[in-house]
Amino acid sequence: MDKIARLQELIDQSQNIVFFGGAGVSTESNIPDFRSSDGIYSVKLGQHFTAEQLVSHTMFERYPQEFFDFYKKYLLYPDAKPNAAHVYLADLEKTSKLKAVVTQNIDMLLMSTWQTWRRRASSRLW
Repeated sequence: MDKIARLQELIDQSQNIVFFGGAGVSTESNIPDFRSSDGIYSVKLGQHFTAEQLVSHTMFERYPQEFFDFYKKYLLYPDAKPNAAHVYLADLEKTSKLKAVVTQNIDMLLMSTWQTWRRRASSRLW
């Protein structure tokens, strides 16, 4: 049995799934990751600080204009759409198998596909 078939078998047999994911999920939606050689943190700012330092809370407080300029230029992807991974995870959530997601992603693509999140957002319960 190949690895994908084995993974599907494990998913089929499981009732309590926790997904641990990262930027690789959203890179398929043309959103760059942060840490790869051409990721967001590799952007040269021509400043006395790095892009990684700029997206911190401290820099938000000290350099709000630079923070928001960077944010608008490099961290917003309004045309990004959920990809197959997001849809698959949403399907797992609909079957009540997916119990939690642990991620650093900030793009909201996964949540945009979830029925539970839609219900909570529309009723303002969260």
